[in-house]
Amino acid sequence: MDAFEVVRSRAAEVHAAAVEGGADPLRPLDLVVAAIDAHEIDLSWLRPGDAYLRGGRGLYDPSLPAIACEDRGDPTAKALLAGHELGHAVLHDPDEVIVDGDIDPSRAVEAAATGVEKVEGYGRRERRELQADLFARELVLPRALARRLFLEDGHGATDIVRLTGLPHALVAQQLADCLLLPEHRPRAEPGAVAGPPLDDSQRAAAFHEGTPFLLQAGPGTGKTRTLVSRIERLLDRGATASEILVLTFSNKAAGELVERLTARLPEAAAAAWIGTFHGFGLDVLRQFHDREGLPDDPRLVDKADAVGMLEDLVPRLPLHHFRNLHDPTLELSDILAAVSRAKDELTLPDAYMALAERMAERAGDDGEARLRAEKAIEVAAVYCVYDAEMRRLGRLDFGDLVMRPTLLLERDRDALDILRAKHRHILVDEYQDVNRASVRLLKALAGGGERLWVVGDSRQSIYRFRGAASANMTGFEADFPGRRIGRLTVNYRSSAEIVATFSAFATDMAASRGVLPLDLTAHAGASHAHPETRTVERPEDEAAAVAARILELRQVHGVDFRDQAVLCRGNARLAAVAAALERRDVPVLFLGTLFERDEIRDLLAVLALLVDPKAGTLARVARMPRYAMPLEDVGRLQRVLARCEEPMAWATESAVPLGAEAATALANLRADLEGLGAASHPWEALCRLLFDHRYLLPDPRPPLRTRDRMRMVALWQFLAFCRELPPGHGLPIQRLLDRTRRLVLLSEERDLRQMPAAAAAMDGVSLMTVHASKGLEFEAVHIPGMVGQGFPSGGRTPRCPPPDGLVAGAEGLSGLDAVRRGHAEEEECLFFVAASRARRHLTLLAARRKANGSGRPLSPFLDKVAEVVRDVPDPPLHLREAPEPDRHRIGVAWEGPPSFTAEQISLYDRCPRRFFYTHVLGAAGGRRSTPFVRMHDVVHEVLRWLREDARNWGLPLEAVRARFDVVWSEKGPTEGYSEELRRMGFELVEALMRTREGHVPGLREPVAIDLGGLGLVVLPDEVRGDGAATVYRRVRTGRRRKEEEDDLVYAAYLMAAGLRHGPGARVEAIHLSGDGVMDIPLTPRKRTNRERKLRLIAEGILAGDFPPEPDERTCPRCPHYVTCGPVPAGILAAHRPDGA
Repeated sequence: MDAFEVVRSRAAEVHAAAVEGGADPLRPLDLVVAAIDAHEIDLSWLRPGDAYLRGGRGLYDPSLPAIACEDRGDPTAKALLAGHELGHAVLHDPDEVIVDGDIDPSRAVEAAATGVEKVEGYGRRERRELQADLFARELVLPRALARRLFLEDGHGATDIVRLTGLPHALVAQQLADCLLLPEHRPRAEPGAVAGPPLDDSQRAAAFHEGTPFLLQAGPGTGKTRTLVSRIERLLDRGATASEILVLTFSNKAAGELVERLTARLPEAAAAAWIGTFHGFGLDVLRQFHDREGLPDDPRLVDKADAVGMLEDLVPRLPLHHFRNLHDPTLELSDILAAVSRAKDELTLPDAYMALAERMAERAGDDGEARLRAEKAIEVAAVYCVYDAEMRRLGRLDFGDLVMRPTLLLERDRDALDILRAKHRHILVDEYQDVNRASVRLLKALAGGGERLWVVGDSRQSIYRFRGAASANMTGFEADFPGRRIGRLTVNYRSSAEIVATFSAFATDMAASRGVLPLDLTAHAGASHAHPETRTVERPEDEAAAVAARILELRQVHGVDFRDQAVLCRGNARLAAVAAALERRDVPVLFLGTLFERDEIRDLLAVLALLVDPKAGTLARVARMPRYAMPLEDVGRLQRVLARCEEPMAWATESAVPLGAEAATALANLRADLEGLGAASHPWEALCRLLFDHRYLLPDPRPPLRTRDRMRMVALWQFLAFCRELPPGHGLPIQRLLDRTRRLVLLSEERDLRQMPAAAAAMDGVSLMTVHASKGLEFEAVHIPGMVGQGFPSGGRTPRCPPPDGLVAGAEGLSGLDAVRRGHAEEEECLFFVAASRARRHLTLLAARRKANGSGRPLSPFLDKVAEVVRDVPDPPLHLREAPEPDRHRIGVAWEGPPSFTAEQISLYDRCPRRFFYTHVLGAAGGRRSTPFVRMHDVVHEVLRWLREDARNWGLPLEAVRARFDVVWSEKGPTEGYSEELRRMGFELVEALMRTREGHVPGLREPVAIDLGGLGLVVLPDEVRGDGAATVYRRVRTGRRRKEEEDDLVYAAYLMAAGLRHGPGARVEAIHLSGDGVMDIPLTPRKRTNRERKLRLIAEGILAGDFPPEPDERTCPRCPHYVTCGPVPAGILAAHRPDGA
C-alpha cells in the first residue's frame, strides 16, 4: 500500500469511528471535533495572531497533547484546519511542535508533476504537509461517502457543497479521486514483504565505517534494502535521524525510499532529509537566499516558462544561426538545453564564452569548425542575457538548483559549516546518475567523505541529457581519496537465464570499463524459460507478434497482463504499439501524450469554444455523443462562424437552418456552457461539466474494461494538470490551450504519461519507455524495435553541442564527439536496463524489412546476447494487420470542379487532414497571437501591397517605410520590445526591395493547370522579366529549409512558368531573413516526379482521402491541433473553392 493510500485509510477509519460515536457525517466541524476528542487531544480556538500560535494559523503540540487553531472563518474552514492538525497527530507522531500557516486540503496528491512541481513536494516538510492536507480532506468527506452521494443519491458537486458546506474545490477533487481513479486493491508486490536476512555483501555494505564508500549494485541486488539497512545501522550507532541526508535523482525514487523507510522506521522517515538533489538545492537557496541575492521564496521557472521569457527578449538577442522571427520556440529550447548542460558542468556564462572563443581561435580555415564555434559563441551570448535576466528577476531554473548551491558552498565557509553540522551523514542513491555539479556539491558537503556512502551501477547510467556519466563511478577514488568499494553479488529479481542474458551483454559495455565485473548469482535459480528473439517480416507484424507472445504467456504460463510490460526506446513507437494491442483486445496501461488522447482533446475542444469566436474546434465537438451533429450541418455552421466576433454567438437557434439532430446538439451545448465564459478557470469549468452536469463524465460503475478505466485515469490526470495552471497574462482557458501546445512541442509533458499509483493494480500490460521503467520489474518483458537505428537509436545531433572542453571526462574530444560518445554509451545502458527488468520471461522482437519493403539490419545488440537467447525466426502472429484503405476517407460533395492554389496543394502534401480542416471545411483553427506573429502580419500586408501594383516595384524606400508605418500603427504589437520588432520587420521588407534592384517587374497573373478534374491555380508572389527570361519568385520571410526545393510550390511554379513563358522561364526562392535569392532548378526526372505527385494529390482530394500526418514538431504548431481526429459522419457540401 502506497503512502497516500495509508493516509486515506487512516482518515477514513477516524471518520467512521466518529460517526459511530454519534457525529453527523454531513457536519464537518462537529465531526472533526468529535474525532479530536476521541484521540484525547485538547482543542482550543484562539484569536488570530495569538502568541501561542507562533505566527501560524494552527499548531499541534505533542507534549500536551493539544491542537490550537485560530478562531476565524466559517465552520468548514475551521474544520479543515483542525483536521489538518489532527492529521499530524495521527500520521506523524512528531516529537516537536508543528506550526502551520496556509493549508490546501483540495489539492491532488498523486498528480504527475510537470515544471516546477517536479522539484517541490519531496522535502520532509512538504511531504508532511501534503499528507496532513489529504488526511483533512478524507476525514471530512471520505471517498466512499462522496461516491455514495454522487452515484446512489444523485447529488452533483454543487449539491454536496450545499449539504456539507465544504468548498467546491475540495468536493470536486474528492469526486475526481473516487470516480476516476480505480478503487485501491492491496496487491502483494515482489519485495514488498520482508525478505531473507541481509546477505554477506549487503551486510558488509550496510555496516561499513570510516571511509568514503561506493557500493556497486547491479540490477535486482537489493540496493534500496541495503540503503535502508545502512540508515538503521547509523541510528544504532548513535546518529540521530535529523542528521541523515539521503539524496537521489527522481521524486519516484525518493518516494519509494520514504515508503520503505516508513515501513521499518517511521520516526526516522519523518525526521531524515530524503529527496532529490534539486529539492535539496532549493532548500539551501531558500535558507541562504540573502547570500545569493534571491527573495526568501524564489520563483522556479520551468523550460516552457523560460522559453516564453526568452521569446520576449528575442529582439535584443544577438542571433544569426538560431534566428527565427516567426516561432523561435524550438531554437530557444535548443539553446536552453545547452545552457542547462553548461550548468551541469558548473560553467558560468563568461566561462562558456571563453570556451567558445577558444574554439574560434583554433578553427583557422576549417569551415565546419568555424561554424560550430560561431554557434557556440551565439549560445554563450544568449546565456549571458538569460542569466542576467534571471538574476534581475530573482528566479531560478532547474540547472540553478544544483549549480548555485554548489558555488555558494564552495565560496561561503559559514554556510558550509552550518550545513555540515546539520547533515553529518550523507547517503546517495543512483550514484551513476550524478553529474559534475552534483559531485562538487557532495565534495563540499562531505569534506573528506568519512561519512559519505553512495550506491549505484554504472551500467544503468541512462540520463546523459542532464550530464550524468558512468565516469563519475570510476572517478569516485579521485574525488574521494581513501575510498572503499563494495559490490552486491546476489540478484533477487531474475531467473538465472535472465541474469545470464544481461550479464553477457555487460561484458563489452563501455560502462563496464574501470568498475568491478558484473558477477551475479541468481537467487531464484534457473526457470527453464529461455529469453527469445522473435523476428517477423513486416513492421506491421511486429505488434501481432507482441500480442501473440503476451497471450501465450498468459494462457500457457499463467502470467497476468499486469505482470507483463512492453518497453520501447522512445515514445513515438509506444503509441503505435498501444493502438495495435488494443485493436487485438489486449488491455494496456498506457496514457501516451495526454493532450493527444481523444477524451482529453474532446474537453479541450469544448473549452476552446468559450474563448474562440470562430469555434475552430466545432468539428471535434460535433463528434461527442451529447453534441453530435452531421458533417453537413457542421459545414453550414462554418459559413456562419466566419462572421462571428464573440464566443458562442454562433450557437443561437436562428443562426442557420439545421436538422433536428444538430439543433438538439446546439441546445445541449448552450445549456451545458451556461454560466461559463471566456474568463472561467479551466479546472472549475471542467469540474462543473463533469461533476454537476455529468453528461461528459464516463459511467464509473462496474463492470469496466481496462480501456474505459484508462480513459478515466487520463481525465483525472488532466484535471490535476488544469488545477495547477501557472498564473499569467490573458484568459485562463487560452493560457491552458497555449501551454498544452508548448509542453508537447518541447516534450515537457512526458511526466504526465506516468500513471498515478492507484492505477497500478489494473489488469493490463504496461507500456513505457525504458527510461520510465527504471526501478521497476515485471514477470515478462517484451522489447520491440530491435533493429539498426531503432535500438540502439541513431540519435539526433544536438543543434547546440557543448563547446570543446566543457564536458568533464571528455578531454581530447570535441564537444560534439563527447555528445556522440555519451549517446552510444547510453544506448548500451538502456538495453541493459530494459533486459534486467524481467524476472522470468524476456522477448526481443524485430522486423526484417522496412515499411517500403526494403531490408534492414537487425540490432547489433542481438549479436552480443546470441549465445544465451533462443532465436524464433517465424513466430506466431495474433490477428495480422490488414490494410484499411478507406479509414481516413471523408465524404465531400463538390459544387462544381474545385480549384486550389499551389500553396494550398503544398499543405495537402504536408498533412492532408490539415488541408481538409483549413481549405475544405473552412475551420478557422486556433493561432497563438504572439508579437512575432503580429509583426509578420504587418510584413505580409506590406508585401501584398507591394505586389498588387507593378508601379510599386521600384518605390523609394521612404515611401515603403511610410506605408509600413501606417500598417504597423494599425496591427503591430505594442507590448515588450515593440520598437525592436518594428525595426526587424522593416528589415525584412527592405531585404525584398534590395532583391528588386536592377530588375523590372513582369506580368503577374494566375495560371490555371488542370490536374484531372481539379484545378491548380498558380499566382507567383512576384514576377520579373518577360518572355523566355521570365522569373517566377516565391518570397518567404523565414530561413531557407534544408530541402527547400522539395516543396511542391516550386514544381507548380515551374509548370506554370513553362506553360505561360516557355521552357526558358525560371523560378527563384527569396528568403528575407538572410539567405538571399536562390535559384530553384529541377532536373527533368524531379520535375516529372513532382508533377506526378501533384496529380496523385488531386486524386486524393477528389476521393476525400484526408489522412493525418502526425509529427512531433509540426503537430503542436498546427492551428487544428486540438480538433484533429475523426470527423463527424455525413457528407460535406463543399462550396467550390476558387484558388484564383
